[in-house]
Amino acid sequence: MFKIFNRFFKKRNRAEQNERTYRKWLAAHIPKATTTRIELDRVFTDRSENNWYVFRNIGTMTRERAIKIEEVLTWLDYGISKEEFSKGMNEIKAQIENIPWQKPTSDALRKFHDSALQKLSDFLYRVENVKVEDLMLQAIMYFVLIDNEDPYVLNSQLQAEKFQIAQADPELRAFFLRLMEDIFVGWNNTKNSNSPA
Repeated sequence: MFKIFNRFFKKRNRAEQNERTYRKWLAAHIPKATTTRIELDRVFTDRSENNWYVFRNIGTMTRERAIKIEEVLTWLDYGISKEEFSKGMNEIKAQIENIPWQKPTSDALRKFHDSALQKLSDFLYRVENVKVEDLMLQAIMYFVLIDNEDPYVLNSQLQAEKFQIAQADPELRAFFLRLMEDIFVGWNNTKNSNSPA
């Protein structure tokens, strides 16, 4: 009898209340994008009592989210964000476009050469050697959801908020980086087992 009493009157912490409310909303939510029900598993509760979830079945993820994951993993492979790469390449392009219309002095050509070479060398080094932690965090934000996030709709503002939460919490950041590492290991194993060699 004490167990029954305890079950109904036990004070829940905020994280448990958040999860209960979120799961109740998910059960009642009728998505417009798909007829497939998305089920989530809680994997982490941070110190602010936010719950973090992953897809129980990755195949139920919306196509929009899957496309974003592919995009960010591609840029992660290059070790540079799309925005940073575009900015650097546009700077080089602008310098190249301006050179024919000037009477370039050897100093101007040297300055252009050094600037473009430095940017290109940085890009190549990062592609070949560096996996940027912030890019890994951005990637994992598409795999994990937070309390009250609609798993059927991708909200870029919420993605940015989740990223900021992860950056501000060292424990959560470490958990996400480890989770991303596990995803890479699984991905590599799948890639290697599917190769014809």
